[in-house]
Amino acid sequence: MLSRRREPLAQHFDHTGALLRYLHQCVVTTLLDHQRQARRGELLRKRLQIVALKRAEGEGSQDTVLDRLDQDDRLRKIAAWMEEHVTDPLERQVLSLSF
Repeated sequence: MLSRRREPLAQHFDHTGALLRYLHQCVVTTLLDHQRQARRGELLRKRLQIVALKRAEGEGSQDTVLDRLDQDDRLRKIAAWMEEHVTDPLERQVLSLSF
């Protein structure tokens, strides 16, 4: 049984050729759907690359972006250290403003 219907699929077709043509159309439709999905995915990846490149150009060269990421990582580490070791709120504020 090829469908959810209780009656056999063969009853819907006059002859075997009609059934084979129907199955062929099912295969072609499935392939086209997969091709469309792949194209949409590729277009999305290209758009994301363009956005990332524009963002990188707006921020400067790739080295500048890497430097900024490194600086952000260092600041996170400093904040974690301060959270763990500095208990005085005023001292914490002074250190935060220093960085």
